[in-house]
Amino acid sequence: MATVAAAALVVLPITPAHAANTISESQGKFLSGQVLGFDLDTIASIYGSFANHPNGPGPYGANNKIDAELLNALPIKLGPLLNNLNLFGNTGIIQLGAVSQYSQAEPNGDAKAAAGAAGNQGGIGINPPPAGTTGVADAHVDLGPILNAIGPVATSVLSKARIETGALASYAEQISGTVKSKYLVDGLKAQVTSPLVGNLYTGVKSGLLGGPVKDLLTGIQNLVKALKIDLLGLVSVNLDVQLPADLGQLLPTGPLTGGIDRGITVNLATGEVVIDVKKILSSNNPSIDLNDLPPNSPALSGPLVGAAITTALTQTLIGVVNSTVQHAVNTLFAQTRIIGNVSALGISLNADVSFQGILDGKPLITSNNPLLGFVLGAVGGLVSGTLKPALELLKGNLLGTVLGGLQSVIDGLTVNVVQPVVNLLDQIASIHVNVQPTTPTPNQPFTVRALQIGLGLPGVQLATVNLANSTVLGTVTPVYKPVISAAPASVPRGGTTTLSGTGFAPNDIVTLTLAAANGQPATTVSTEADASGTIEPVDLTVPADYPTGTAVITGHGSNTNIPVDPTVSITVL
Repeated sequence: MATVAAAALVVLPITPAHAANTISESQGKFLSGQVLGFDLDTIASIYGSFANHPNGPGPYGANNKIDAELLNALPIKLGPLLNNLNLFGNTGIIQLGAVSQYSQAEPNGDAKAAAGAAGNQGGIGINPPPAGTTGVADAHVDLGPILNAIGPVATSVLSKARIETGALASYAEQISGTVKSKYLVDGLKAQVTSPLVGNLYTGVKSGLLGGPVKDLLTGIQNLVKALKIDLLGLVSVNLDVQLPADLGQLLPTGPLTGGIDRGITVNLATGEVVIDVKKILSSNNPSIDLNDLPPNSPALSGPLVGAAITTALTQTLIGVVNSTVQHAVNTLFAQTRIIGNVSALGISLNADVSFQGILDGKPLITSNNPLLGFVLGAVGGLVSGTLKPALELLKGNLLGTVLGGLQSVIDGLTVNVVQPVVNLLDQIASIHVNVQPTTPTPNQPFTVRALQIGLGLPGVQLATVNLANSTVLGTVTPVYKPVISAAPASVPRGGTTTLSGTGFAPNDIVTLTLAAANGQPATTVSTEADASGTIEPVDLTVPADYPTGTAVITGHGSNTNIPVDPTVSITVL
């Protein structure tokens, strides 16, 4: 069972059942769910906004907010399997931002609810957070403690994992019996560190430092040393190759996209991967939107999102490995220098140019002396003519050697790296968006949840946390448009007219009123409608000193679904 510091909580019954006379009902509630059998709906401080017609609002009103400090201070613990770690807060697994909650229940049976980044009238909106604060109605889920609890079988795949969302919100309405809903997940990212990805870096580094690469570099070094140029005893050349002190430092660090931003960034050196689900979906298919997915869509797995993540991560890793090797070879050529001494016309000069400089046509050595410059240019041409083809061949051979040695790793990326990472992430944190009944049940509450997080260990469901929940229960209530008549329509002062009417609510109590005039108070009579809405005829007597002329009689039913009270005019004689 979840451990709860009971003294810190006020406990309520689970979300109230609607009363028998309910016409409409709604609840906006940001946080709900179960934690090892403990129902979060019983916590008074996160009760939410509740409205019921005709029974009135819940204890916290129709529109209220919960600050982040309250949410993150909820004393819910995850039991001994996770060393009684807090579920919420900076020292727990889930951190939440401040939220709004809204509910509206109308006399005509309509109901509206919103939660999360919700405006005062229940519309979904995102307000920029104040400077220095976290986002509004967002969530952060640290999965590191769960990975550590599972042990090496998990941490060998993911040593760290964190889920981050932007603003979350949901909205539901039931208008004239029709249910509509929408949800907002303004960004969803998984930030993970994977030893499997780190192993790719190790493989690239090993390939760069391996024997075949060293053999290639030794070969070009020997070629440079063997260059002997003697122009009639006027020029002599003695060259060598200066390699970078540490070839391993040639590898790039920091996040890389592999040349194309597919919504994935990878830092091979650290094994860190950022998976931006919203960007992955839009880059994979511009018509697919994270906020327009079918009900109950998994956000990290499944044939739509999971397949897109797997494809994007595989392609990005291949691109990152290729670009890393390309970068290393390019950096090697930029940092490896041909150095030495050139003696021309009795003058000794130092030679210094990079491998890449030779490929780019840069001179081996320069001089401001025109005659000396001409001689050195001729020498440089001879050196470049020999080395440039050799360096071009070397560059291609280096790329081919390193990448060729990694080909089996690249071919196995999907099975050996990507799928284990994606599958483990989904096993410990099952994320769904737009959670709702596939088919709403008539006359039953309908709930839409922006995001649902299922946390678990192998064989143990730790918690199901629902974020941004909107619930509505509406009814289709008839709208009545009654009419009344008076006979006779011309009545002498002190005389009587008989009032009749149809179209009222069944069995409604109807009050008929002759308006006050010239100091005369209003005159009222009451009657009752039958099952068909027809009122029992009733006589109304015009006061003896009522002013002559046109007078108006109004009918008012006790049923609230009469938008306009009917009237009839009589002439007072």
